[in-house]
Amino acid sequence: MEYWRVMEQSMMVAAEKKLPMLVSNPDKVRPDEGLPPMPGAIGDTYERFVWTTHCAPVGDMTEEKARIGKPFQEVFDIALQDSDPSRAIMIGDALETDVTGATNAGVGSLWVVQDGIHAEDVTKTSAEGVIAGFNGNEFTYAYGKKVMPNYVTEHFRW
Repeated sequence: MEYWRVMEQSMMVAAEKKLPMLVSNPDKVRPDEGLPPMPGAIGDTYERFVWTTHCAPVGDMTEEKARIGKPFQEVFDIALQDSDPSRAIMIGDALETDVTGATNAGVGSLWVVQDGIHAEDVTKTSAEGVIAGFNGNEFTYAYGKKVMPNYVTEHFRW
């Protein structure tokens, strides 16, 4: 609780000063317990401060323009410069950032189910059940859009 109290206090000061926050990996959930929150959870908290404390962003900034990184298009545009998206694949463990980003960018996706954040839920239900639950939640980066990975694997080792 103290961690979040200090962080939120710092975020309020930053939001009032209209300081940008760059979140290079907006994953919200971590597969390991007991560690600080993931960058996406921190970014969402900061975004709430920016958009709910009457701290209007600088210039022509809108909520949509305030986001960059997976699953948002700009990061895929950078990664796929002069490449055919249909010949690329996004490999990741998170439906919300990895598979959603790939779907939105027209890139194939390989969802890794036992080495990441969905492992416990996939083991309890099934990959199909986790996807159905995710697609039934409108409060994700998919914004109600139904996503489906092109491929699913239990583990991935480079």
